[in-house]
Amino acid sequence: LQLAPVQLASTTARMNLRRAEYAATQAQHQLIRTLGLTGRQDSLPLPEQLPPVPPQAMADADLAQRAQAIRQQLPLADSQRSRALVAHAVAAYQTAHALAQDSQGELQRTRTLIAEETVLHYNGMLKSVWDLLDAVRNQSQASVDAIGAQRDFWLAETDLQWVLQGGGQTQA
Repeated sequence: LQLAPVQLASTTARMNLRRAEYAATQAQHQLIRTLGLTGRQDSLPLPEQLPPVPPQAMADADLAQRAQAIRQQLPLADSQRSRALVAHAVAAYQTAHALAQDSQGELQRTRTLIAEETVLHYNGMLKSVWDLLDAVRNQSQASVDAIGAQRDFWLAETDLQWVLQGGGQTQA
């Protein structure tokens, strides 16, 4: 009975890995189709990891100035539509930035501290191996969540850049 949750967690982790590999393959093929490289290229070399999230989000004044420059080039109806798209993209960008900062900052440090303290308590025979495995699993999940938040930030940033360049709708 004590081993069952660990086996379940292991199986779930393997399934999540397979899902992630499948999603990566699908995303790679979608990127190739989007770039119009179908039939010419099977895969694209991508970096091993995402760039770090900038410590500060883009300034509101800069965003407003760039959005205004786009609106001035559009007819009135498109300008109003652009205003709504920019507002949505800015809100998504700012929220994604805050989530990425939080998940990579305090949350990650707290999970690491808990795991380290659990190891000390385990070594002092105050915690069981199951408690240790649970703490490490939670720390690993916090890392996965931080990577997801980082990915979401870069998607929101890309959408924002698209809208600020006059794009008609967000990509994600």
